[in-house]
Amino acid sequence: MKKKYTQTPKRTTLKGLLLRALSIAAALSLLFGFFFWNYLHDSIRKQCWDGLDSIGRRMQERIGSSTEKYEKTEDVLLDISTYMAMYTGYTIYPLGAPAFDTNNLHEIIVSSFTPKCNAAAALVGKPNEIVASSREKLIVNIYSHTDKSDERKGWYICDYQTLQIPELNQLAEQYHALQKQHTELLNQKLDAWLETETDSVYIDPETHTFIPHRCRIKLYYNDDEYYQPMVPEIDQCTMAADQEFTVTTDDSRFELVELSRSTSDDKLNYIAFGFYGTDPDSFDSQTGSFDFSYAPSASNVQVPEKHVMAFEQTQMVYIDRQPYNLHLRYTVDMHAKPIICFFASGTAAVTFLLFLIALLWCWRKNTVNKAKYAIEDQRRDLTNHLAHDIKTPLTAIGGYAENLLEGQLTAEEQQRYLRSILDNVAFTDTLINRTLYLNSMENSQKIPKEQLKAEAVLEEILRKYTPMLDEKGISYQIQGSAEILAERGAFEAILENLISNAVKYTPQSGKITAVIEKKQLTLTNTVAEKVDTRNLMTPFVRGDAARSNVKGSGLGLSIAERAAAANGMKLSVSCTDSKFTAELRF
Repeated sequence: MKKKYTQTPKRTTLKGLLLRALSIAAALSLLFGFFFWNYLHDSIRKQCWDGLDSIGRRMQERIGSSTEKYEKTEDVLLDISTYMAMYTGYTIYPLGAPAFDTNNLHEIIVSSFTPKCNAAAALVGKPNEIVASSREKLIVNIYSHTDKSDERKGWYICDYQTLQIPELNQLAEQYHALQKQHTELLNQKLDAWLETETDSVYIDPETHTFIPHRCRIKLYYNDDEYYQPMVPEIDQCTMAADQEFTVTTDDSRFELVELSRSTSDDKLNYIAFGFYGTDPDSFDSQTGSFDFSYAPSASNVQVPEKHVMAFEQTQMVYIDRQPYNLHLRYTVDMHAKPIICFFASGTAAVTFLLFLIALLWCWRKNTVNKAKYAIEDQRRDLTNHLAHDIKTPLTAIGGYAENLLEGQLTAEEQQRYLRSILDNVAFTDTLINRTLYLNSMENSQKIPKEQLKAEAVLEEILRKYTPMLDEKGISYQIQGSAEILAERGAFEAILENLISNAVKYTPQSGKITAVIEKKQLTLTNTVAEKVDTRNLMTPFVRGDAARSNVKGSGLGLSIAERAAAANGMKLSVSCTDSKFTAELRF
């Protein structure tokens, strides 16, 4: 039966990890983008329907209160039309384009940044006549702080598009131009304000309509990022536009009155002078869907063009017992800039987070793999070196044994061969024991420590090497003293291997010096030539590439390093052309 040999698993590289992790991150980003886009659309739809329900209830309440307040139907419709253009909160707003708030996904806000987004409201009676709407109007609220009974006070509307007064049309055109400039300033993240003021107006108290007489439009901004007041201080702002307009009329229905914002004057006062309501072009494009029917209520969604959705709610209301249809409509461009920006920023944030996690995972995995592969390489090299070093004495033992078996040796030769066999057996035994000790250092648990005098342990070990020192004419010197906390056996193993290494590789008449300090022991010895120390503490690595002829296992410094680590110490070695240095930091 043939043996099955398993192939060594291919090692994973950092490039492979990055390719796999970033591919997964990219796939997850695309998946998130798909679900996030659908969630965003569902959220916008929900906001639209919630907004329509809310504004529908508010319009019902307003119609009810207006019916109780005013006797004439004309006054009720005027109040409703003013409310539609001005006071429908975050739905029908002067800037006239609803888009969802990127800070709060549960509310619709109105913004002029998205031309295809708009909101409109209309009250339609029989036969399909729009009697009140949110279509843009010029509005002012006149009151008197001195005479509460003045019949001229109240809301006034100027339908400038039906009056066809050139100066009035010019005022509206200029206002719309400055409104676009105002939007551009806001897009530049500047604090900007667009204001309209008036000094006098023509009013018709009977119909509560008016025509502005003297008025002005101001556009100013402040580019100081720390300046964000609730009410701007003009002297601290840059004036972008300040234009005055004068409109005249000979219509006898209108009375010219002077107005003031200050309550200290005897003139009539005013607030909220300006253009309010849905952009005329946007409103006119939707009038085809505003009709009258006897349906009690209805809701529907239309798609007038690609990516644009129109949400409409129709309710039956009664004014002076007459039925009307209240139409409320949101038109939202699903590809509007605020929506795209919110989607892009959300997706980019998640993508960045996923890629960051992928990179961190790759870094960690690669670090673990490198450590794992290093251990595998070390163990393989350890096995190979051990096999190599054991093979040499075993070969010698085999050769001597074969010579002994031949029986043609003298007694002296037999004794010499037997001593050589015993020496090689002892060397092999020492090699195996050192290898086992080295492995035990990797798995050592917390070891008990005691106070030791470093110089005493060092002197005791050096005494064992006195014959070798004398034979080679090596002098030694111990300087300083220190008490350290360490496990005796491990500390002795460190010094034993360092001194053994020093004695073994110090040439004739060399010198060994030990300097003991409070936090460090430095052992130096003279050498015949510079030794590469980069991998010297790797098992079975000796000081030269040819594996020095000096008999040794190449495990001494490896054992010393691991014994030092087990005691919380750090061993480092260096070498020059004449001196080898081992530093042991406590």
